[in-house]
Amino acid sequence: MLGRAARLGRGTARVHRAGYLAPHLRAPLVLTVSKWKGKRVVLSLIDLPEVVLNNGAGKVSGEAWKADLRDIIDEDGDGIEVEEIKAFIEQDPMLCKDELVLQCLRAAQKDGGNVLQHFEPVKEKLRLAAERTEALDGGIGDDVVRAQTDWAQHLSLVDGWMDYPGIRVRPDYDGHGISAISALSQVPLIKQAATLMGALLDPLIQFGYEPGKNLVAFPYDWRCAVSKLEERDQYFSKMMTGLEKLHASAGEKVVIAAHSMGCRVAHYFLLWVTESEHGQAKGGKAWLDEHIHSFMPIAGPFLGASSGTEQFLQPGNCSGLAPAVVNYTDGFAMIRSWGSMPLLFGSGANLKATAASHYIYTRREGCLHIEVLRAKFTGVTDHDDTTVRLSVSGVGGGELIGSKQRGREPEYNDIFQFAWEEGAEKISGHSLTIRLIDDNFVGDRTVGKATIRFAPAGEGGIAPAEVVELTDATVVALMPAEWAKLNGVRVGDDARLWLNVRWTPSDAPLPAAFDPGKGCAGCGGTADVGTSEEKRAALKAAGLTEVRPRGKHAYDPRTTEMMFALEDIGPSY
Repeated sequence: MLGRAARLGRGTARVHRAGYLAPHLRAPLVLTVSKWKGKRVVLSLIDLPEVVLNNGAGKVSGEAWKADLRDIIDEDGDGIEVEEIKAFIEQDPMLCKDELVLQCLRAAQKDGGNVLQHFEPVKEKLRLAAERTEALDGGIGDDVVRAQTDWAQHLSLVDGWMDYPGIRVRPDYDGHGISAISALSQVPLIKQAATLMGALLDPLIQFGYEPGKNLVAFPYDWRCAVSKLEERDQYFSKMMTGLEKLHASAGEKVVIAAHSMGCRVAHYFLLWVTESEHGQAKGGKAWLDEHIHSFMPIAGPFLGASSGTEQFLQPGNCSGLAPAVVNYTDGFAMIRSWGSMPLLFGSGANLKATAASHYIYTRREGCLHIEVLRAKFTGVTDHDDTTVRLSVSGVGGGELIGSKQRGREPEYNDIFQFAWEEGAEKISGHSLTIRLIDDNFVGDRTVGKATIRFAPAGEGGIAPAEVVELTDATVVALMPAEWAKLNGVRVGDDARLWLNVRWTPSDAPLPAAFDPGKGCAGCGGTADVGTSEEKRAALKAAGLTEVRPRGKHAYDPRTTEMMFALEDIGPSY
């Protein structure tokens, strides 16, 4: 049986600031919480209401700064007292010299009562001080924010299938695999919503099925790209061996039952047996005929799932995990790190009986993606914090600010995206300004700055591999929808920068590597097309036309394979 078992964040366990499966990003060393090793990570239903209020209502009401301070200052858990915030202000090199902050402190000492209400005029200064304290302390010890960030980091993957350094999370195989699949159905309050296969397992056991003899489960890592499960975990070869043993112990052929995404994994397994070298060596289809009675999919998203597509493409509640278990930002980055999510991309095949032709439309825009990987400074100390700030001419929103990192050779792993609608098919006329900032207590100091321009390859500019320095005269040649690597380029006299740039015009062609040919549902190609001449003719005869987005913006329909290319989801997935 198969079922779903069970950048940007604050704290030291920082996931790259990403919204993409970005193959170029290097993960920093992660601090693994040792007490989690070999254990299940579960929710504390007692603490859940407080967490929701702090991270949900606080975010909406603008009161989150108070929660941040409570996490750091309130040592005894009875609310922030005057002496606690006084000690916090005195130990901070900026707050202790700020006259307005000191005025608020004197008012709080005089009036008592709700201490934090006196600090409303300086709440932004206190919030920044809390972030400085968190960074210096290496993260907040046992507070909710740290726990949320660690949880998201432990559930995130690199390149859609690999583990972060120092972290390894796998399904629980206890009890013939049944423990992992039925675990959530044993948790009060949420068991009705998260029972998954529990509702099927319990009646089977009551009916007389015996775990290990004629009933086993094959939990899988539902985060991992299905095409990488065998390479990383030997999942499908182990499943073949397990099914052989089950057949022998039960004395009958096996019925494979699967639920939700597990249906896609089970279907992949059946094809893997017939197509892979390992499966063919065991007989391929003859092996299936010998050991498998039937395949019983339950609510399988064979033609995609709109909810899964939506969660991957835009921030949301992470299937109910945010804001209670993870914050919205970390949760989005976490989901975007899972290589399994393309299994849920909607297929046009189930639109043929509707007036819609495509699942996804994207705004007609030109887009510039920049991955800032790392830097090396000569005029910065090991104790200095630096950030990268970017802006693009002709694009609103001003300057975007990356993460703050410490030391002479910081690793940023930041992703920036700039988009424009006018001239969406062109890059000419847009320049990128890069500022490297030494962000210290005295004030911001620009360590390096350059404004570079771009040109389509073949129309001038320098090939990315030949760029050694970024100056105001630099013109970089870009191929549409292809990453350009700028490695160790000089920015001013005291800095070198490693970054990747990709320009995607609105009419970008599909890269050859992403062409699936005929394909199959969910993988692109003709099997995922949701329209035809016959369909359009039938709609016309009924006085209808195919549905398209309306509004002040122009939109382009996107095929499955184009979404894979736009989202940088490798063809091997």
